[in-house]
This record gives sequence, C-alpha cells and structure tokens, in this order.
Amino acid sequence: MQETNIIDKIKERYTQYNLSRVESLDMLRPSDLRRLCFDVGASLIILSFLEILIKNSAFYFLAYIVRAFFVEPSPAVETAITHVFASIVSYAPKFIVFGVLYKKYSKLGHLLPRYKNSPFYPAIMLLATFSFGMCGSQITNLISSICQLLFGTGEIPDVMEQTAPVNSSAGLVMLIFSALVAPICEELIYRKLLLGSMRPMGDTPAILVSSLIFGLAHGNFDQFAYAVFSGVIFGIIAVRYRSIVPTILLHIANNLLVSVTIYEQILLTGNGVIDSVIYFVSTIGNIVTSIAYLGMPLIILVVALCGMSNLKRVTGEDKKEKLRVVLCPVLIFGLFVMLMKFR
Repeated sequence: MQETNIIDKIKERYTQYNLSRVESLDMLRPSDLRRLCFDVGASLIILSFLEILIKNSAFYFLAYIVRAFFVEPSPAVETAITHVFASIVSYAPKFIVFGVLYKKYSKLGHLLPRYKNSPFYPAIMLLATFSFGMCGSQITNLISSICQLLFGTGEIPDVMEQTAPVNSSAGLVMLIFSALVAPICEELIYRKLLLGSMRPMGDTPAILVSSLIFGLAHGNFDQFAYAVFSGVIFGIIAVRYRSIVPTILLHIANNLLVSVTIYEQILLTGNGVIDSVIYFVSTIGNIVTSIAYLGMPLIILVVALCGMSNLKRVTGEDKKEKLRVVLCPVLIFGLFVMLMKFR
C-alpha cells in the first residue's frame, strides 16, 4: 500500500497539462515545469548513449573511407574528413534529441514574453561576449592554480594548443568548421531547440541551465567556463530578440577572431591577399580582446544595469516552487552524466 502511494505521489509531481490548452504561462503548475526539467534531463541521458552509438559507427566509416579513397591523405584532406565526421558525431544526436524536445514544447511558443530593445544594445554585444568569455577563462585559470596548489595536479590542458593545425591548408579547413559550421549548428541546437524548449520555466533559469549544458557539451575543463559565460550572453540576446540570427553572427565573430588570433602564424600561406586578410582579422581580434579584457568589469556592469539582462520574472501561483523545479533529480543526473565525459 505504501509503495503504491509513493508511485502515485511521484506521478502527481510530474503530471503535465495538455500543453495545447494552456492559455498563459501563469497557468503552468510546478508539476508541468518539473516534467519539463525531467524531459530535459532524460534528453541529456539519452543523448549520451546516442553519442556513443553514433561515434562508434561514424569513426568506423571514417576509417573505411580513408582506406578506400586515400592511401596517404594530405593534412588538409585529413583535417576536412576528421571535421566532417566529428561534426556528425557531435551535432547529429543533439539535433535529434533536442528536436524532439522542441517539438513538444514549441506549442507554448506564442505565449513567451516579448521584449522592447534599446538601439544601443548591439553596440555592447560583441564586447560583452568576449568579456564574459574571458571572465570564464580567468575562473578556469584560478581553479587550475588552486588545484595545483592544494592537490598538486597539473595544469588544465589548453584545448586550442592541443588541436592546433599542422599547416596553413589544414588551418583554413579548421577555420571553416570552427568559425562557420560550429556557430551555426550550436546556435540552432542550444539557443533555438534547447533554450526555446526551456523558456516556459522562466527566461532567467532557462538561460542559466541551457548555458550550463552548453558548457558541459564542450567536454573539457579548459572551455567549460568560457562556454558557460558566453552562452549566457547568447541566451540573453536570443530571448530578447526572439531570433538566433544575432547570436549566430556574434558566435561566428567570436570564433573567427579567437581562432585567427591564436593560429595566426600557422594560417599564413605566403599568398599576399590571404595573408593580408589574416593579419587584418588578427589585428581586429587583438584590439577587441584588449578592450574586452581591460574593460571587463565595466562591460559586465553595463550589461547588468543597462536593462539588457532585465528579463520577465516567473509569475503565477507557487513562484518559489516553480523556480525549485531546476532541482529535478533527473535533470541533475543528466548534467552529472555530461560531466563524467569530461577529459
């Protein structure tokens, strides 16, 4: 009898309305939002298994294609093939899982709040993206230093250094994927599908949780905090403008400037026109980075106070209980599963 009561109580906590009948976000009960968090957590768990399955299959075909068509592939060809299959492994399962999630919760899309935006918001977006990202990098460096001091661990490996291309042709291929393919796919996945699904729980918690998932999806400690903080800015922009076009452009600019600045010497080809473009982009990257780094406290303060981060609060009955739904055990376990894949 007691066992049945427990099961009934769990069902009651996660019972959800027919979403197509919801006329206002205020009508959503804590159990509706708790089920949303449950679905997100279950999606993360399913995604982890799906990624393993696709990874094994994709790299089997990768080895077959390389053996069948290329005896000794050039670095550029090898880089292109690797990036294509890495993109399939990374993005395909996310499109599938979060696409299913979005299909269910997009029914509430017409109820989501709309915002009025000031003309000066775009002027601070790029600097805010870099400043928030650098804030994340500084936190990573601080954690690394503390761990070395207290536990004698080594430095957190620099992912950009580990994945540096071997020559200019391979570097240009890498640049196409990192500065074009990755931003478009990631904004579609994390801001359109994931954040778009989570917004009924409140824009602020949805942005924070989706940014955390975005950081965990990078799969390493070096990029984690940078991605989380950048994801917060991308999330605010996507929510306020109800579009991922600005976030795609910002993401492209961020990845392009960072990649060219770091790999400048490797990307030089000896071609006057291409090298001039690389020098120009690298110079812009250094200028933006310097301004964002030196003005980091001021830029973060401006974002906090200018109204850009002033998002609609959770309303309706049981507001506190609605905010506590992020503590859903399945969601927390899903985040933990993602963390276990870190390297």
